[in-house]
Amino acid sequence: MAINFIKEFLTFLPGPVNQTENCISELKPHRPLCILLTGLSSSERSLRILRRRLMRDGYNVWIQTFLFQDPKREMNGFEYAAKKLQKLIFHLKSNREISPSHVFILAHSAGGLVGRYYVQVLGGDRECQGLITLATPNQGLWIASLGFFSHLILKAKCLFDILPISPFMRKLNSTPFPKGFPMASFSSTNDLLCPVQQSKLPPKIRNSPLVEEMVIEGVPHRGFLYQQKSYRLIKCWIEKTYPKIKEPSHVEHFKKSS
Repeated sequence: MAINFIKEFLTFLPGPVNQTENCISELKPHRPLCILLTGLSSSERSLRILRRRLMRDGYNVWIQTFLFQDPKREMNGFEYAAKKLQKLIFHLKSNREISPSHVFILAHSAGGLVGRYYVQVLGGDRECQGLITLATPNQGLWIASLGFFSHLILKAKCLFDILPISPFMRKLNSTPFPKGFPMASFSSTNDLLCPVQQSKLPPKIRNSPLVEEMVIEGVPHRGFLYQQKSYRLIKCWIEKTYPKIKEPSHVEHFKKSS
């Protein structure tokens, strides 16, 4: 148990992110676009598995990493990352004529906080169709403070933003969620890094009509990026939210977590 926790914690901390190439010319104007937001550290292999599955099922895919290996750009924290996401979506839609109803954000771990900030604070609900967060610390994580005792102090703003007491987390969890905007939040009982309790959305958000939460079993923190079980649920939710693709897959119904 302790060894597994240490492994997951090390993958959570900011570190080099291997880039997966994006090519705007490959985006098809009439297909839904899935923008994948990584956590603070993700392997290229894990990202490519999810990317390949989505492309196989007919989606455009764009991967947005945090580039935390560049402290000059990313030391500004998650608000800066959310504004960069805003510019990216505007750029992609302008160049490929992709409508807001075709854009979905799939965000893993801390990337979910960036996705939420974009939707809740920056008006992203008018620029995309839905948001899926995977193993996201919606309540913040105190263990992020351990990064202050290492060389990761260079990324102190990012680490501080994740703490439950940070102005970023307080603003995010006090800002009303857009009415009528679809969102799904997934967490796992096997996630040692971001336990279910820390993944829960604030009551005022989780009680919104189109916000759904699901707690699953058998998926570790990074497993959301490559396990078939989690991918089936992601695909089902998108198909339900965007029925023009095809009828929803036969998986268990979504439900609010208690």
